[in-house]
Amino acid sequence: MPIRSFINLSFEEKNSALDDYSSITGKHPFLLEKDIWIVWVLDCLFRAPFGYNLVFKGGTSLSKAYGAIDRFSEDIDLTYDIRAIGKDLIEETGVIPKTRSQAKRWTKEIDRRLAEWISDVVVPYLSIELNNQQFDMEISHEGTVAKLMYNPSTQIQTDYIKPEISLEFGARSTGEPSHLLKITCDADSRSPENDGWLPTAMARVMTAERTFWEKATAIHIVCLGGKIRGRGHFARHYYDLMRLEKTGYAENALNDRDLAQTVAEHKSKFYMERDGKGNWIDYRKALNGSLRLVPTGEIRELINNDYDHMVDAGMLYSDVPTFNALIDQLAEIEKRANSI
Repeated sequence: MPIRSFINLSFEEKNSALDDYSSITGKHPFLLEKDIWIVWVLDCLFRAPFGYNLVFKGGTSLSKAYGAIDRFSEDIDLTYDIRAIGKDLIEETGVIPKTRSQAKRWTKEIDRRLAEWISDVVVPYLSIELNNQQFDMEISHEGTVAKLMYNPSTQIQTDYIKPEISLEFGARSTGEPSHLLKITCDADSRSPENDGWLPTAMARVMTAERTFWEKATAIHIVCLGGKIRGRGHFARHYYDLMRLEKTGYAENALNDRDLAQTVAEHKSKFYMERDGKGNWIDYRKALNGSLRLVPTGEIRELINNDYDHMVDAGMLYSDVPTFNALIDQLAEIEKRANSI
């Protein structure tokens, strides 16, 4: 990247440039700036010596790599190949443990190794990159999550979106299937004379079809268990499935039964969950005629409120259905999935 680029501008110059980008794209300057940092971090990670063992996944990959969703996605989800971090664990059984008890032991050990790797490798590497660029940014980590906090050059739009880049790592799979794809900024004008002005990245990205099944099974768990973990930002999964349907990726995923079974097998070992009655959720059954995508009761109200926050924060750039219309579309996907 040339010395003269957006990320090397002064605070005032960035502010002015972001206003220009906003007038061109119609997107809020704060979201455009955060998106630029997301791409810069992806570039750092996939250029790193450990980059070939990473796979970029989740909602941000659907937006940045496939253009499948038209919303702002703020977190970076990454898989660190289980074959790299747990070679000794998988050498006899392969990447899927034989039993749930074995999966529990693997999970505990993999998470321990992953947290240690982030602390000893990822954080020092990113710290050096930040120092080399003389960026006024802070980096922290806790467990398997690392965060980069930056000083925004423009006014923060909402408390719903913070000036930080969250790197959420996992290492319980290979991340396959995946593709090597180019990642560009939302503010990128695509003009040849602007090459190098904004960061770009080449990243190994999980296929949109696998991401469909990852999100569909996450929604299934919430519908059966009635609980949302973490920050409660769950409505984005519903929106993403709707967009995957409209862009054709859902159809591809629904017809790929081998992929569906792979996800079911993986989750049945590594992501054991109970339903609202305390029974273990059967992923194989879910992906073979019993998938639940439509929330009810209190959980529907929580997701509705989160969806309203997303809309108010300007995270949805276009194609903004009402919440009820969104759920109606998910009901159609559920019906089709269970009829195959």
